[in-house]
Amino acid sequence: AAAAAAAAAAAVAAAKHVDSSYFWPVDREWVMGDDLIIDVDNGLRLDSLFRVLADKKRIPKSRFKLHVPPDRFYAWDNGKVGGKADWTVRRAGFYSKSIIKIEPIFPLAFLWHDQDWYEASYIEIIRAALEECGEPRGMTLQELAAATQKPPPLRCSLRAFLRKWPDKFHMETNANTGHITVALNDMSSSNWVNGLGRPVGLSCV
Repeated sequence: AAAAAAAAAAAVAAAKHVDSSYFWPVDREWVMGDDLIIDVDNGLRLDSLFRVLADKKRIPKSRFKLHVPPDRFYAWDNGKVGGKADWTVRRAGFYSKSIIKIEPIFPLAFLWHDQDWYEASYIEIIRAALEECGEPRGMTLQELAAATQKPPPLRCSLRAFLRKWPDKFHMETNANTGHITVALNDMSSSNWVNGLGRPVGLSCV
C-alpha cells in the first residue's frame, strides 16, 4: 500500500508542469505598466495565485480581478474566487505563455507602480512630444495637452505638472495673447537621469 501511494505521488509530481504566464495590468484600456512574468505551476490553485500576485505587487487581493481570454473573470470574493478557489490554473484556462489581464475592481483601485514611476513616465511622454514637434519654440500648452496622455494617477493639470520641473521644461506666457508656450529646458544627461530630477513647486496631490 505504501509503495502504491508513493507511486501515485510520483505520478502526480511528474504530471505537474511549470509555464510562464504574463500578467498585463490594464485599467479601462489604460496600460498601467510593464507586464509581470511569473512561472506558474499548472497545479497551482486560483486562491494561491491571488496570494502570489498580491505579495509580488503589494496589492490587496480584493482590489483586482483576473481576465483570462477570451471571457473568463476571477475575483478574490473573500477567498472564494466565485466558488473556484480550489480550481487549478490549468482548469481556469491558463496555458503556456498566457497573457492574463489583471484589472482593478474599480478605477484606480490599485497602482501597478509607485507615484514616482508615473511622474517619470509622464516626463518622458512630454519630452518625446516636444522633441518630435520639430519647433525650437516648442508647443503651446493646448497643443502639448492634445499630443500627450497623462497617466490617470496624476491628478494635477498639465500646467501644474510642468511647474514642478523647471529644470526640464521652460514655460513662457505671451503678454498679448495669454498663450503659454512650452519648450525643453537643459538637456544635459545629468538632468534627465531616469526621467526624474528634483521636483519643486506644486504638488500633484
